Amino acid sequence: MQTSSTAGSFSAVSIVLGAVLIGSSPILIRLSELAPTATALHRVALAVPALALAMLLWRTDDARQAQPLSSADRLLMIGGGALFALDLICFHWSLAYTSVANSVLFLNFAPVFAGLLAWAMFGERLSAGFLASLALALLGVGLLVGGHAGIDGGRLLGDVLALAAGAFYGAYLLMVNRLRRRTSTLAIMTYTTAACAICLLPVVLASGERLIPVTAAGIGVLLALALLIHVLGQGLIAYALRVLPAASSSTLLLQPLVATVAAWLVFSESLGALQLLGGAILLAGVYMCRRLSPPLNHPEADRAATAAP
Repeated sequence: MQTSSTAGSFSAVSIVLGAVLIGSSPILIRLSELAPTATALHRVALAVPALALAMLLWRTDDARQAQPLSSADRLLMIGGGALFALDLICFHWSLAYTSVANSVLFLNFAPVFAGLLAWAMFGERLSAGFLASLALALLGVGLLVGGHAGIDGGRLLGDVLALAAGAFYGAYLLMVNRLRRRTSTLAIMTYTTAACAICLLPVVLASGERLIPVTAAGIGVLLALALLIHVLGQGLIAYALRVLPAASSSTLLLQPLVATVAAWLVFSESLGALQLLGGAILLAGVYMCRRLSPPLNHPEADRAATAAP
């Protein structure tokens, strides 16, 4: 049996490794031989069998305590999968137009959108601290967008797509929060991932994107996205949050850092001083919004919402 000290140490390692894996996803998306939407489809479709197997074999405490799914729960699962599909489409395409750093930083705006949606849809109260944090985060967005030598239409489109991805992921977080009170983390991950794949398939077919990579390296990239990023990366963070719920905030800081450093090493992308300042301000604002937003102060919801691209 693991001691609490050993479990805590292993969880700390897990949260870092999970964040490193998930933070590496933009690099693999850029390296994929397929177009962004087709890449997203393979990413989730190849992950479903592994998640389903884990759900069947890994009987966690939350799985044993799960309630039978109602019709409303099933609809929430489908809706969550659809929102996650929209999130992946926007995020993957944003990487075709803007920098990795901007894409990942704007995606991390999701907790802010979740707080705003909770206020608009469920009447959750927004505190003065949340609104001040939102203003701080928006200042960071402005510095990131305006931190280039000039406003480029393509880059601006990429920034907007990344923010849209954050909005869709924020809505997904709200659905996860409702579901997590009745079912297990693995069940949510498995069913929403399957629903996401089903939603993405007709989009890929309608767009005419090529579905099959032509080289072994191309296949390897897709398998890495599915198994290392979507399954292992999420799994490590979900495990860590069972022991260290407060560690959810560290992933918010680690993932953009890993993505930015990796993009600098692989694609020679660098940030100017103004963009670095904007990124730091944005993360500080989002971190504070996350701490002050009631829907996201639920450690169980954080565990089930580790599917950040």
